[in-house]
Amino acid sequence: MLACACLFHLHSRHAGRGGIGIGIDMSSNENMGFIAIATDVTVVKRAMRIALIVGTVLAVINQGDKLLAGQLDFGMVIRIILTYCVPYSVSTYSSYLAVKDNIQRTARQDNA
Repeated sequence: MLACACLFHLHSRHAGRGGIGIGIDMSSNENMGFIAIATDVTVVKRAMRIALIVGTVLAVINQGDKLLAGQLDFGMVIRIILTYCVPYSVSTYSSYLAVKDNIQRTARQDNA
């Protein structure tokens, strides 16, 4: 979640500089980089929702028995944090690929 919070903070520093949200003409920006897309508020919010849901399910599956037994240690806390970061990262990367595909498709249609 720390990595997730860092990405959200990074985005908030760049808010208002144009994003990829609804109403933004992405076809004019074929060279949008990973950071620009990954820190867009819509991508961050979606990834956080997915990480919260999927991360919780995975944490309960993987660490639930130890949590119920009260066996919480530093190593388990790190594993739980990483459990939330995995779906966040997958969602963010998936959004990046979808946006880049949409940008390229729009550019091809404009050139046709």
